[in-house]
Amino acid sequence: MNSQRCRILLLGGYGHFGEKLSRMLINIPHTQLIISGRNLEQANAHKEKLEKERACTAGSKNKISHNLPIETLRLDRVDEQFSANLAKIQPDILVHCAGPFQQQDYTVAKACIDNNIHYVDIADARKYVSQFSILDKEAKRKKLVLITGAGTTPGLSSAVVDKYALNFSTLRMVEFSISSANKIKRGQASVDSLCLQAGKPFEHMNNGELEVAYSWQKRHREYFGDNVGVRWQSGCDAPDLELLPLRYQKLSTVKFHSGFELGLLHFLLWKLSWFVRSGIASDLSKLSKPLEKLGTLLGQFGTSVGGINIHLYGTDLEYQPLDMHWNLIAESGHDEYIPILPTYLVVKKIINQELSPGARACVSLFTLEEFDDIADQWNIYHTLSERHM
Repeated sequence: MNSQRCRILLLGGYGHFGEKLSRMLINIPHTQLIISGRNLEQANAHKEKLEKERACTAGSKNKISHNLPIETLRLDRVDEQFSANLAKIQPDILVHCAGPFQQQDYTVAKACIDNNIHYVDIADARKYVSQFSILDKEAKRKKLVLITGAGTTPGLSSAVVDKYALNFSTLRMVEFSISSANKIKRGQASVDSLCLQAGKPFEHMNNGELEVAYSWQKRHREYFGDNVGVRWQSGCDAPDLELLPLRYQKLSTVKFHSGFELGLLHFLLWKLSWFVRSGIASDLSKLSKPLEKLGTLLGQFGTSVGGINIHLYGTDLEYQPLDMHWNLIAESGHDEYIPILPTYLVVKKIINQELSPGARACVSLFTLEEFDDIADQWNIYHTLSERHM
């Protein structure tokens, strides 16, 4: 990267998460953004929006310190000529937002290595994230930084666990729960990801033993704090289930849950997950678009408040039982920004040369305080309760 310009290619740059991330990246000084995806018309339309927004911002107190032109291009990750096309563009960093990642291989990341490009993605698919280190040797040889999972999980979740694990002499249990606001727009890729997971088996640690569970089953109600309330949750697969026991080897239980704010939507996906578990259907991918339309139709109900609950249990520094609950609250529909804030942090660290070369998951790459610094501009905050038992 030269000191005057860093070219960032955003793959899926006009999608649900990509378009929000693009608005943040263009505010980094000396950054030139390249919006790419399968549909050039949509990329150009988003470029026009960004240019209008930037023109309005330029006259305000938050004046942007550069005016590098935004570029667009058609770029399809499944095209046989993807690597060759990438070579023609030669960005400094590629940010991969074109999910879902459940059925993707490392074609994009490998093309980045071949073309000497740093790489970041927002993947939350367990296999994709946990096996990403197979690219580590080649990334180090090329002196490149390749980071996967720079999102809510494992990016933010690992930052939270790292901070509060210091309060424990032995950390025995970590449970994650996520509940998004209903009054937000859901990207098709997010719904696709849910439909590919629902009803599928996965393993997790429970009381020291590997236990098989099924995505979107084991329904239960969970309290997310006064500002969010009690919401439905079900077990889900996530990279943390594999990565955390490697980092904290005395962990005996790691669980991950997710759910909709509206009980109707939650119950429907739970019911449909049984078709996959029983073998009637291989997955729910054919229902992805109808479910996305239903979610949009019901978007007028519920609230614009989402939340994350991380429960840690173990023994404190005086070897007494300690129970901690970390609750994140995102108001005004701003929980849509939570998955991209870690990506933004990682991209800035690559630009500032703060990360060592190699290919790895986004575990412990930024602190919770660093996350808070950028989350403050939205209605995103968190609380902590602890109990010595």
